[in-house]
Amino acid sequence: MAPRKQNEIRLEGTLDIRRAEELKNSFSELLKENSNITLNFEDVEDMDFAVIQLIYSLKKSLLTGKRKLSVCGISEKIKSKITLCDFQELLGLE
Repeated sequence: MAPRKQNEIRLEGTLDIRRAEELKNSFSELLKENSNITLNFEDVEDMDFAVIQLIYSLKKSLLTGKRKLSVCGISEKIKSKITLCDFQELLGLE
């Protein structure tokens, strides 16, 4: 079996409810491909719970297809928000 393709999504700016639909559409397009996904948070300034929920949904959808979600470039500020929402294990931030 050939290795899966790895897609990287570079997130940036403030990820909040105003950008949730845009992100949801991007994630939906990526789910159509048979690839693993890396979310790069290097340029993310802030993130709210709505976006954390979207990432959770993305992770669950990928797992259904035996694909992986990985993350990189997460600042301490974003890590603490994810931890506050109790999603650190889901995103591999333990």
